[in-house]
Amino acid sequence: MIAPSNIVRADYVSILHNLKQKRRLDYDENITSEGPPHQLVWNCWIQLKSVSPPLRELDPQPFWGEAATRGGARAVVARNILYTIGYFKPGSDDVEAVQPNGGA
Repeated sequence: MIAPSNIVRADYVSILHNLKQKRRLDYDENITSEGPPHQLVWNCWIQLKSVSPPLRELDPQPFWGEAATRGGARAVVARNILYTIGYFKPGSDDVEAVQPNGGA
């Protein structure tokens, strides 16, 4: 499904990074590649260390994803984390983020 042109899809990696900068969560990230140079598969592993309210608090846990590009692998993992911590509402098709405390 293609989103209407007036709806901007989320940049998962930037949102995750901004939440880290605001100290709403903390994580470690590791990115590797494997395979021949013309068919690389990128793997991204993020160890979520802490999440602060009003986001859904979780015990530390790893998230992992792979894609044909480095950015694609990071986006897969970031999207999974954002849904898991409740940043996006389930079923929102990534266009409506939960804005705790008025989006502050």
